[in-house]
Amino acid sequence: MLDGRSVKVGGDEFSFVKASSFESAVDVAMFAIDLEPGLKESYIERYGCWDPSLYKKKIEKVVKLAMPCLIIHQSNMTVGTVTLFVNQHDALVFALYLFPEWQNRGIGTAIIKECINIANQIERDLYFSTFTENKRSLHVGKKLGFVIFDSDNVSKQTYLVREVSKDN
Repeated sequence: MLDGRSVKVGGDEFSFVKASSFESAVDVAMFAIDLEPGLKESYIERYGCWDPSLYKKKIEKVVKLAMPCLIIHQSNMTVGTVTLFVNQHDALVFALYLFPEWQNRGIGTAIIKECINIANQIERDLYFSTFTENKRSLHVGKKLGFVIFDSDNVSKQTYLVREVSKDN
């Protein structure tokens, strides 16, 4: 649903394009391990050690399920990745990651706003999850009208929902 769309932040335009291949989606998802606060620690706690090859295998399984993964571009530069799942009941923002040099510029907020617009247009509640330690992501979610509805101490995830706008 995001494929072919774009968002503007300041004077820059960021477009969403389907990952050209399974490998590119996995490669982009792999960089998240160093960006997402608590991800590596959660993995180590769950599996006892850090094993990049095992983590990559797990990412490959997720990407197969999550395709199409969208790559976020600005002037032919890869900025990050995002997936928006939509089913007959709700929508889910999954794997929204931005490279560090693109963070704190309002890009993630603009992407979530676009997902909210889509969810409202198709009359679906919108969900997303983040690591509980990711205070930036939690702040953005709350600022955009999401409320926390659950958390998981094992996976260290916090789950948020934004109900479809009744003003459509």
